[in-house]
Amino acid sequence: MRIRLILFFILLCISKELHSQDCTNVIISSDCLEVNENITISIDNAFGYQLTNPDGTTENGFGNSINFTPSESGYYNIEFISFQNCITTIFVPDQEFELSANDEVSICDNSYLNYDDLNLEINLPLNSSYPNQFTYTFNTIPSSGSDWNLGDQIIIPNNTSQIEVTVTDNFSGCFDTKYIDVNFYTTDVNSEFASSSDQLICQGQEFIFNALDVDISQFEYNWFIDGNFQINDTILITELTSSGDEVSITLEVTDLNNGCIANSSNLISTEGSSNYVAFDTNVDDSISVTGTEFGYDEELEGFYICSDVDSIVNITFQNIFINTEGIDSVIVSTNLNFTQTYYTSFNAFDVTMYNYSSNNFTSAVYVTTYSGSCEPITVSYNILFNKKLTTLVESVEFCSSVLCSGDSLTLYMNPDVINMQPQAVIEFNLLCQNDDDETLVTWDYNDFQLNTYFTYNECSGDSGLFSVFKFSLNETSCGCYPVVGSAPFPNKYFIQALYYGYCYVEGEVGDYDQLVFSEFIIPEDPNINISFPENGCAPEEIFIENNSEFGCYSGFEINQQNIFSYDFGNCDSASYIPSNIDFINGNVSHIASTVYNLPGIYPINVTLSNVCDEYSAVDTLTLFPKPNVDFNFNNVCFMEPILFEGIASAKDSTQNTLECGTIIPVPSGGQIIEYEWNFGDGSPIVYDSINPQHIYDSPGEYDVTLTVRDENGCENFITKVVIVYELPDPTYNVTPVCSGQESIVNNNTQAGNWPIVIWQWTFPESSLDTVQDSLVSGLFYFPDCDPELNPLLQTQYPTQLYVEDLFGCKDSSNFSTTVFCTPQALFTTNEACHGQATTFNNQSSPQNNMLWTWTIESSTSNIDTIVFTDVPQNFNFDCNDDSIFVLLEISDLNGQCSDSFDTLVNVNCLPIIDNISHIPNCQGDSIILVASALPTEAETIIQWLWGNQYSITPNTQTSFILTNDTCGILQNQSLVVRDNHGCLSQTAFMDVDIYCLPNVEITAESVCEGDESLFELNFTTGSSMNIPSLPDEFSWTFDGIYDINNGSLTSPNISLVYNTCGNYEASLLLTDNNGCLAYDTITYTVACNSFAEILTSDTSGCAPFEFTIEALDEQNNGQYFWTWTPVDSNVQFIYQDGNTTDPDPLVQLLVNNGTSDLEYYIILETDIDEDLSTQLGGLECRSQDSIEVILHPIPIASANLSDTVG
Repeated sequence: MRIRLILFFILLCISKELHSQDCTNVIISSDCLEVNENITISIDNAFGYQLTNPDGTTENGFGNSINFTPSESGYYNIEFISFQNCITTIFVPDQEFELSANDEVSICDNSYLNYDDLNLEINLPLNSSYPNQFTYTFNTIPSSGSDWNLGDQIIIPNNTSQIEVTVTDNFSGCFDTKYIDVNFYTTDVNSEFASSSDQLICQGQEFIFNALDVDISQFEYNWFIDGNFQINDTILITELTSSGDEVSITLEVTDLNNGCIANSSNLISTEGSSNYVAFDTNVDDSISVTGTEFGYDEELEGFYICSDVDSIVNITFQNIFINTEGIDSVIVSTNLNFTQTYYTSFNAFDVTMYNYSSNNFTSAVYVTTYSGSCEPITVSYNILFNKKLTTLVESVEFCSSVLCSGDSLTLYMNPDVINMQPQAVIEFNLLCQNDDDETLVTWDYNDFQLNTYFTYNECSGDSGLFSVFKFSLNETSCGCYPVVGSAPFPNKYFIQALYYGYCYVEGEVGDYDQLVFSEFIIPEDPNINISFPENGCAPEEIFIENNSEFGCYSGFEINQQNIFSYDFGNCDSASYIPSNIDFINGNVSHIASTVYNLPGIYPINVTLSNVCDEYSAVDTLTLFPKPNVDFNFNNVCFMEPILFEGIASAKDSTQNTLECGTIIPVPSGGQIIEYEWNFGDGSPIVYDSINPQHIYDSPGEYDVTLTVRDENGCENFITKVVIVYELPDPTYNVTPVCSGQESIVNNNTQAGNWPIVIWQWTFPESSLDTVQDSLVSGLFYFPDCDPELNPLLQTQYPTQLYVEDLFGCKDSSNFSTTVFCTPQALFTTNEACHGQATTFNNQSSPQNNMLWTWTIESSTSNIDTIVFTDVPQNFNFDCNDDSIFVLLEISDLNGQCSDSFDTLVNVNCLPIIDNISHIPNCQGDSIILVASALPTEAETIIQWLWGNQYSITPNTQTSFILTNDTCGILQNQSLVVRDNHGCLSQTAFMDVDIYCLPNVEITAESVCEGDESLFELNFTTGSSMNIPSLPDEFSWTFDGIYDINNGSLTSPNISLVYNTCGNYEASLLLTDNNGCLAYDTITYTVACNSFAEILTSDTSGCAPFEFTIEALDEQNNGQYFWTWTPVDSNVQFIYQDGNTTDPDPLVQLLVNNGTSDLEYYIILETDIDEDLSTQLGGLECRSQDSIEVILHPIPIASANLSDTVG
């Protein structure tokens, strides 16, 4: 064992000298380590290990793996021994690994995930020596692709519902997963922008970038160049320089409602752009001068050299850009005598700078690069020297709170206290607006010395050596608004003197000392604004309105000693000193007044004086004399016109002597141009009428004033009292009443200024026409109360009263009185029968717009008292109850008129049928039904209602004749009787026997005229109650003239002969043994024979021979058939149009070669019309006629020739 331990330490010591092995090949048996859980850790190529427990104890072993069980939580270090050692650390937690996070997170559309919003926390401690202890893995649900890690800039897709977060402890191997719900803000933010160019050609080139869809009320716009913030605005104007391949311009737009941010970037290409030189500001303190510090101030954009002594410093500046292609030359200059150094090598630049106590010092270095056709580009660097004075205190006096425009602002500074250093400056600032302060003058060391001299100090009253700052100011302080701390000082200037130095013993770079900070004003020149009165008329009080303006208010204006002086020119004067309120308001609102008792022409002078100047305003006032005025009139009654007669004239010119001895001219009065009548009743003023008329709206005494006005505007007036007598007041009313009642007239008429002497009443459509007295009686109206003509059931009637008093004042009034229709309550009830509802027929008048109350009660039955507001419905009362009381009360909707009506309701008991019977008969004949009935409590039966289930036929007789076309047993023949009360009995039923009728049918065929007609019959028996019936009696009836060949008119069959053709009727009435009749009638035809007549007479001719044969055509409607005998081919007929029924054919007889005549007979046969023949079953009814035709032979000529000797 000792040998193995020694060997182990030897190997351990050897391995310490070797390089550490990569531990990525370490294999750990468990993904999540826990206390008291067995763990195996191994690595290839190891031959030993050393385990260090959390308490510091160690365990050693051989081999390339270790198996152990941790007994406590904490960090375990395992060092594997090999030619390259490997040390790995594992962490065993004391609790279950858990990740906590917010349940949900809100994200803007198309924006990056802000991991801080997730509030991720782990319950295990962080091992500071292992910065990558925890690994966070993220994904979206639904998944958007591969996982990402904490800190990655990932845009969350808009369809994401959850974010899956998994954290793994790389020490213990434990992990946990959380799911965070995602909500998306909605925003209309748009970060797109437009660029004036996308190519940087020359360094320092100006670019303009404009945001699109701008809305500054909803969004904030920020610009960045290569990630560096530039400006908060919707537009960026800048000069770009860059040594890279491109410049990134970014517009970041923030939605002010939800903080959502949208970014858009545009890359400005610098390919091919010019190069330039800039100094490397990453410098250290490389100056060897003792007590001197050197470096670069980013904020002030300058190199600083802080030294306790005067010195000359040589500094080599390096060009930060490697690429200098295209640069022609570089000039480096300083402010010291504008020293310039020309360079053609562009990597390093040697510059000499001066730090002297005198004014010889370097304050800036300028590097100008010239490159091709581009404009030169200059980069400047400030050079900062000197210490800040630590003994400086306030040592400046300023004692003028009010300055006039053009005055000098004077500061007295103690040079003994202000030890002005060569590098220091004093900046004299005039503060007006916080964002627009004006630097009046900046003194350097020489300026301070030049303005230090022996003088009188106006502030302290002492004389001595002072550095005096004087500056003439012409601009008013109005409109200034400096804010000191949080307090505003409106309309004031602040003079501020600041002592600047860069280097100092303690403090920060750029600090300063404030020498003075005092407020003062330069007021605006007052604007004397005097409103002088226009020319007027004496006597008159004149008001001079002073609206002079002092401009703004600062609080120091009262020190200006402003005073206004007024000289009115009438021996009177006044003055006014503006108050602080006037200055606060910015203007004087003062009115000076004086009374001019006499007409004349007066000079007026107003003067404003203050510490700065004096201002005047003058004017002349002319006061004209008043015109003369008078008028005449007569008093009238109310509502009568009054005629006024006006009288006016002008005064002559003269002069007046005032009480102070001043003589003033008095002008003459002007021509009268306007008459103004004020009638004293508030009515509109009447102008431009000398003699107007006026009617007053009410009686009384009125002060009437006539004012006349001349062309100068002067006026005079006279007032007189006009009396308008009060009219009598015909006030009355007529009380509304119901129709039929007297209308009462209430006379409340009041007399005016005089007693009433005439009364006249008018009452149209009443019992009275007119009344000429103060009292009225016997007044009645007769309204039409037909609801259709008067649906409101009320009528208004007009009335009128006319009165006149002793002076002749008169008046009239009208009043409409209402007469309501008195309702009439009336109703009837039906004569209800037992079991039948009693109905109430409301016959009250009117039917509409009424209030109804129905009351039903009975003292002899169980009916309680019932009250209705509508017509009662469906009441069934017992016929034995004879004391049913019904009351109807009616009133109109106004409650003005009412009526009532009552009656007793009677219910009748039903009649009773005690017998019903009948006598059988044939179908279609009358059947007598017989019955009897008792009327019970009625007097008589007045109606017998016979019927069946199909119909009801009322009959007032006890018997009923029934006719029915249906034979057999008619079941449920009913009877109901009605008594004289209208009550119907219960229905009685019986079956009625009806014999079925026999059936007969006549048969006969049509014949031709003169032929025999045979009439026969077909008989079908009828039956009733299953009793057959047989033929018993026959009765034939024929029309026309005929002869009977066989049978008789009472035999079953009969034959006749008609000698005249035509259409005839034949009828048969048959009676069976039940007395029931059968009847039939037919129409048959006796056809007229056809007519054949040849009009051509017998004829003859020599062969060949032809002629037209003519038949009589008017009397034949049938067909023609021509034949001849003997029949041979020597005879031919030629028909017109090839129609063989031609009545006029051409007959040709061709040859007769014999020696004797040939005799032919031409025959014509006719029959009736073919359609009629068909209709009559093929009857032809033919006729015939013929003529004789003789055909003579052709003569034969022959001769014998002999010689003749002549």
